Amino acid sequence: LTEKGTVDRNNNNAPLDPGIYTGGIRIRGSSNVTLNPGVYILRGGGADHGLTVSGTAGVNMASATAGVVIFNTYSNYPAAPGGSPNCGRITLSTSGQVTLRPGSAGSYAGIVIYQDRSCPTGDVMASSGSGERSITGTVYLPNTALQVSDAAQLSWTAQLVVREYDGDGTDLNLTFTPAQLAGGRVPALVD
Repeated sequence: LTEKGTVDRNNNNAPLDPGIYTGGIRIRGSSNVTLNPGVYILRGGGADHGLTVSGTAGVNMASATAGVVIFNTYSNYPAAPGGSPNCGRITLSTSGQVTLRPGSAGSYAGIVIYQDRSCPTGDVMASSGSGERSITGTVYLPNTALQVSDAAQLSWTAQLVVREYDGDGTDLNLTFTPAQLAGGRVPALVD
């Protein structure tokens, strides 16, 4: 994957391509950004070095059939994390629409958001604001709380693997559709 650095889309609709984003992706203002299919590696370094969608900004998918993997990890990935890895946050605090869908082939088939297990407890994926969230696939946050608040319209056909769910009084209705989620593998003996 290509190194992309930090991306800040403020009232800018330019699409994003898969790659390694050191410093995070910020989509704000009235931007409506399209994600092209593939793997987006977010190498942290601070809370705002993950993925942030705010204001009235929106995120959508370039393809009706191919999706993305948002892989949130620590700043010196793929080297060993060291004693205190620092990971960014994923924050969807927009009144715009956010649509995320996973790919259907390869090692990450069915996974839409994957946070590295080395990221410390307390890093957060937050969804707030009045915008619609259409998230399909498996969301894997093994050491992280998923916080949902405000009037976010949640339309998730998802499987959640999270350390904690904090709904702040918000109901989260999940539709389970096995064909769209990770985990279709069957154990087998290997010689």
